[in-house]
Amino acid sequence: MLSGPAGESLQAAEGHRTASFEDGVTVRRGRVTATGPKLVYSESTGLGVLEGPVIMIQTPDGKGGNPVKVDARQMAFNVETDVSTSTGEVRLVSGDQTGRAQKVYYQERRGLAVFSMPDGGKVTLIRTRKGGRSLVITAPEIRSLTRSKKLLATGGVTLKDGDITTTGTALYYDDATGIAIVVGQPAQSVNKKEGLTLRSGTLEQNVNLHTVRLYGRLFILPTQSFAVKGG
Repeated sequence: MLSGPAGESLQAAEGHRTASFEDGVTVRRGRVTATGPKLVYSESTGLGVLEGPVIMIQTPDGKGGNPVKVDARQMAFNVETDVSTSTGEVRLVSGDQTGRAQKVYYQERRGLAVFSMPDGGKVTLIRTRKGGRSLVITAPEIRSLTRSKKLLATGGVTLKDGDITTTGTALYYDDATGIAIVVGQPAQSVNKKEGLTLRSGTLEQNVNLHTVRLYGRLFILPTQSFAVKGG
């Protein structure tokens, strides 16, 4: 259904009209396919809002990557960009990583997902590993590069790895190395099983070896790598 501002014909309202599609909608662009019951598109903003429950799937680019799947109550697309913004009980799954938040901003080409909680809660990101010992990260905001499997968590973070719980103000994690760098004032790691506590301005946690040690060098969070560019 196509509609325009009150008192204007559809032809006169061109560029300011709204189109509604119902009874099941599929949106495709590039490697992304999204489905939902209803889509409302605004010519003036170029924004399409897909009402939920919404499911979006981005297929791998053929270089050995994992598909990305997003479930949400609502998803907004801008036709001029490769960006989507999902809201309402959002779950993003990529390989062994599952993130849950109230809002996820996603840049498709970069594979950058920004998880946030506008209501003041905390994002939960789980990396499932063999043997059932999962890695759980919680923070007000978590940014994930789904292709390279790198994470940046800020705003007060908790990293739980079995009996080891590490807290700080921010965290950088590289799945390729299994190394998490946690910074704080101070950062603190508690090994409940061993009864050990370690505190420092910067801690290095190896989640593959389940060890934590003092990080003896200056560490600068790689925020630029996770910055939103364009979109």
